[in-house]
Amino acid sequence: MSEFKQDPKGYFLIEPRPSEKLLYAHYYDNNHNYVQSIYGHTTEEIYHAIIALDLISSLQHAAYLGSELRKAEEAMKENKVYIQDEELK
Repeated sequence: MSEFKQDPKGYFLIEPRPSEKLLYAHYYDNNHNYVQSIYGHTTEEIYHAIIALDLISSLQHAAYLGSELRKAEEAMKENKVYIQDEELK
């Protein structure tokens, strides 16, 4: 596995909101300034929006983001606890 490299465009904090049946991807620049939130009902809705908005520049970041969004979506559907970068509980 290759070493993690920060995406020059920024990063996302993932937040499932089961009460709303929505997934949120909160986008920050690399100076930790909040920029915007993207939300949707599925992983696909969110990553298509992120690509359309040109918010990522790294394939490694795109793969990571897809994996985390999928995990958050699963947690929401199965009533599990989601913590970014950790296994589901």
